[in-house]
Amino acid sequence: MRTSNALPILITLMLQLSACSIISKEIRDEAEPPVAFKTLLEHVDTYIGKTVILGGYILEVQNRPGRTLISVLQTPLTFQDYPTSRARSEGNFLVAHEDFLDLRVFKTESKITLAGKVIGLADEEFETCPTPCLYLESREIYIKREIEYDPNHTTDAYDFDDWTSSWERPY
Repeated sequence: MRTSNALPILITLMLQLSACSIISKEIRDEAEPPVAFKTLLEHVDTYIGKTVILGGYILEVQNRPGRTLISVLQTPLTFQDYPTSRARSEGNFLVAHEDFLDLRVFKTESKITLAGKVIGLADEEFETCPTPCLYLESREIYIKREIEYDPNHTTDAYDFDDWTSSWERPY
């Protein structure tokens, strides 16, 4: 009898966890199922025009006329779409964002998760994105917000990496 009571709770918990992505449901529904980064590189023509969800660490940001280019060290994502360890990277990718992005917000080494439309392989000269370099057009971008240290704060809250409240979509 106990297992029959636990089953609805387990199902509810699994549904809640599966809905905990930082990418909006609308974009997530349009996106391709998760695909290995190396597969994206090897079969880029198959994915042109399709939305994928990727993440990693910002390597470089350049504002250019009418757009911003972001070079990212790709890492696999958790089930909630947060970047994992740099050691698990399978390469770099380049993201074009159709607007100016503040370099004080989009800092080198910041964690980033985004949904983007696959454009192909980059033909841009970008030192931190050697060829072949996957090229995306941004649809939704989230970065990990830095928490300012307050020496008067009395708890150890700064030691806890609170993903849900420290990720934001600034653009």
